[in-house]
Amino acid sequence: HSWLRPESAWGRLLMASVPAVIDILFGTIFYAVFEACTCSYGATRVEGCRADDYATCVQTGGHVKTYFSAFYMSVITLTTVGYGDYSPRSRLGRGVATLWMVAGVIAVGNWIKGVSDFISELQHGSLCQSQEIDKHAFHVIDRSNDGALSRSEYVNYVLIKYGLVSEDDLDMIERQYDEIDIDGNGSVKWEEIQEAMARRQNA
Repeated sequence: HSWLRPESAWGRLLMASVPAVIDILFGTIFYAVFEACTCSYGATRVEGCRADDYATCVQTGGHVKTYFSAFYMSVITLTTVGYGDYSPRSRLGRGVATLWMVAGVIAVGNWIKGVSDFISELQHGSLCQSQEIDKHAFHVIDRSNDGALSRSEYVNYVLIKYGLVSEDDLDMIERQYDEIDIDGNGSVKWEEIQEAMARRQNA
């Protein structure tokens, strides 16, 4: 299917989603299994807790993680929200977290960017797609009215089409250029820029 190709919007979103989903699933399963209940250690150790087995650990007040809470911890950790109500408690869990968090935060960050790019592309279309220009659009783009499109005219058209700049912004930029290009030859020298800056300071 063409929509699954890596260069398509859906394809890029899928490629960004897979690593993020894998990291979240890994965190969910790993911490639900290996930290189902732990007495922890150091400052977070539960006094009087015994980790002989799961039932004893729970009964003596150990830190419990269900699959839901492990999933919740994975999501808030990898999205860097981090409320702190759930965190790795065991030596193994904290050791694994040092690598898992780095890889996961990068993967989820890339996924968030992928979602943003996907939404933007749905709204404005893909810049990689060929631009369809009818005769009316051609005359709109041809701001110099010379019957030919210059590189800058085509670039300006694409910038406006995808909402990257407004037509008013481009008009303002062109007026600023005209103020600098005093002789109107279509090119600006450093001396002309200096003169324009001096005029603004003296105005």
